Amino acid sequence: EQVDQDNTRTYSNTAAVNFDGTGNLIILYPNPASDQLNVAITSAVNSKMVLQFFDSKGSKVMQQNINVQAGRTVSNINISSLPSGVYLIRYTEPDGQFSSVRFIKQ
Repeated sequence: EQVDQDNTRTYSNTAAVNFDGTGNLIILYPNPASDQLNVAITSAVNSKMVLQFFDSKGSKVMQQNINVQAGRTVSNINISSLPSGVYLIRYTEPDGQFSSVRFIKQ
């Protein structure tokens, strides 16, 4: 639901999404973040994951290796050394596909 300043309400369509359990679900919080970024990963298998951090120019500015347990794993990553801006975290899915998620560093 979107409510405009004149109180006009607009509703968007609802979309169903199926998660088949073969990939990883990654949630970043808080977003925007200042010094610490929590990375919550829901995975079907135990694995090691490499997170690559890219700035808005596409340059890799940081890399973090984490151990992921089947189920939910939360890792706390220190991002205090990164300048303010928009970043992408790129990670590899179990099937070899790359995915990315965006966050803002304050």
